[in-house]
Amino acid sequence: MKAATNTNLPAGITQEDLAFPKFPKRVTPKWRAENKLLDRLKMYKTERFGWVICSLHIRNAPPDRREMPARFYAISLEGEICRVGLGPHVTQSIIVYVTEGRKHLHKFLELRDKGAASAGTIRDRISTRRANTILRRSDLWSY
Repeated sequence: MKAATNTNLPAGITQEDLAFPKFPKRVTPKWRAENKLLDRLKMYKTERFGWVICSLHIRNAPPDRREMPARFYAISLEGEICRVGLGPHVTQSIIVYVTEGRKHLHKFLELRDKGAASAGTIRDRISTRRANTILRRSDLWSY
């Protein structure tokens, strides 16, 4: 995967947003309030969906393919839910540090939370279907 440059970043994210806030020589209460870390956002650039925000972890890459990104449910910047990772369709990966002072990034946190809720619903539906299938098959084979 390539390193991110300004031209490759999603709209609304700057190169400064990718760096953890550096401590000054003298930490003031104002600096501490503005640079309180709210969260880290993992974002992948994909061929089909463009930039997506990872919301719910599915699985890690196998040990022999650690160079690949982990698999996640994600939400695109347009609001579509998708699954990404473990493949060549991920061309870039970045981590965005969201702090109190970086107000322009708070919309990405809200989008990620919306994607996590939708991904949780999908995961529940899949696991319920699998459990019901196991029960149905066990009834067929019991004597």
